[in-house]
Amino acid sequence: MNAYIVERSAVEHNADAVLRAAGSAAVWAVLKGNGYGLGLIPMAALCFGRGVRRFAVTDPAEAQALRAGFPGAQILMLRPLSDRREAEALCALNVTFTVGSADSAALLRVLAQERRLRLSVHIKLDTGMGRYGFLPDELADIEALFRFRDRLDIRGIYTHFYAPLSPAAAGRQFRRFTDVCRRLAADGFDPGERHCCGTTALFRYPEMRLDGVRVGSGFLGRAAFGGSGLTPVGYAETCVASVRELPKGSTLGYGGSVRLRRDTRVAVLPVGYYHGFGARRAPDDSVPAQRLREGAKLLFGLSRERAASGVSIGGVSLPVLGLPGMTHTCADATGFVCAPGDRARMEINPLMLKGMDIVYR
Repeated sequence: MNAYIVERSAVEHNADAVLRAAGSAAVWAVLKGNGYGLGLIPMAALCFGRGVRRFAVTDPAEAQALRAGFPGAQILMLRPLSDRREAEALCALNVTFTVGSADSAALLRVLAQERRLRLSVHIKLDTGMGRYGFLPDELADIEALFRFRDRLDIRGIYTHFYAPLSPAAAGRQFRRFTDVCRRLAADGFDPGERHCCGTTALFRYPEMRLDGVRVGSGFLGRAAFGGSGLTPVGYAETCVASVRELPKGSTLGYGGSVRLRRDTRVAVLPVGYYHGFGARRAPDDSVPAQRLREGAKLLFGLSRERAASGVSIGGVSLPVLGLPGMTHTCADATGFVCAPGDRARMEINPLMLKGMDIVYR
């Protein structure tokens, strides 16, 4: 059976590391995308058990599920809502909304007045990501929100770093963000909790932690750099489907993409790019050089790069032969004793995972 194994102790270890690094800053556990592919409620429960009491999501259904499971937790909707029905569904759940434009503020203000509520909101500031939020020069629009404090309870302000691995880019965004906060304070407005750091910035830039941090991939141990103390929490588990002894000159895969240069023992594993092995997602921690490499791969049609590692049998790492197929991958087991039915481990980004049960151990 193919399964993705999540080690509870590893998630707990990462949660402890995040909380230590955050210090006095509040920690928001970002559990978007079904808990980064590992299950919203199980991941929330592990974080909650280590003391995390704040969650952030991008889908109203996720907010509703978290509220049902964790009545006392704070929940932040990271996406400004434009659909009245979505906003109505969350009004009664004590969820904190994001306001990133005059339009999103107007929608919440109308709903709050109709229902005689005071809705909790955080202001989103766009300092470079370009998706949501007030621009830094829209200070007048931001300050206009404070005229409706009887209906909008402004509790925080935040931004999103688009290249946290780049000190120059992160520094520019941080200065833009803190400048807006300074100008608001000078005009007599208190936006509340300030937060801009994700996982990478949390560990790389202590001076940017401010009042809160938002961590998602860090709980999975997926840091874009070394030295964070985080550990991967999961892996795919399968069994060897077949072991072949192929002579020199044999071909493997569609189009004979690999021609063996020597007699080779081949272990065939029933996991491929359909399951997420060797599949890639757009990098969100990129710096310019990485973006150029990604563009070159797309330009030359290398949408699935060679997965040179990520397979082990009996604790021994084996190189992958060629590209993973849709539901099968071949590994070079020359000089290694293995047989059909032996357990194998494969490294898969859970965000790319599908077609497997998720098992917590």
